[in-house]
Amino acid sequence: MKRSAKTAMSLMVAGLVCQVVMAQVPDAAWKVRTAAGLPAHEAQTYQRSARDRAQIIYYYQQAEVKLPKAQLKEQVAAVRRDLSAADKALESLKTQHSKEPDVVKLISSIEEHHKKAHEHCGMSEELCKKEHDDHAVMADCCSGMWHELDAAQAETEKLMKSLKIDKLQPPKKTEAKPPAK
Repeated sequence: MKRSAKTAMSLMVAGLVCQVVMAQVPDAAWKVRTAAGLPAHEAQTYQRSARDRAQIIYYYQQAEVKLPKAQLKEQVAAVRRDLSAADKALESLKTQHSKEPDVVKLISSIEEHHKKAHEHCGMSEELCKKEHDDHAVMADCCSGMWHELDAAQAETEKLMKSLKIDKLQPPKKTEAKPPAK
């Protein structure tokens, strides 16, 4: 009797271990959903980066120590690159979901926010070309960029929820392998 109880207990423990291990291994459907959602994650990442850069530029315009003009131009150009990369990712999503009116509507809303952020970015680029710095106007441009990108982020969150796109998990840590000889 004790032997069968131990065997049953061992089988239960083994079953639980298998369930825990299998729960941590992504299934094929998860992999497909994740791959399909990567453009949304990409758009979100570039939006966040552009928004953060705009915020940094804004606060430099408020500070006593200003960014040197070359760095300011570089930061504004980086915002533009991030916005363009987010636009490309959104275009990919729009193509994938062209037959879903709610998704297309959300993407169009995000694109409208991006368009306004691009306009603020253009004004910032023009300010960078001027001989004399107008810190208040540059701060206003960056504030406008930030608020448009923040609104775009909120719309992107809605988009990801509507598409049931899972949050990306941190990459698995790999063991360091010695170099091949």
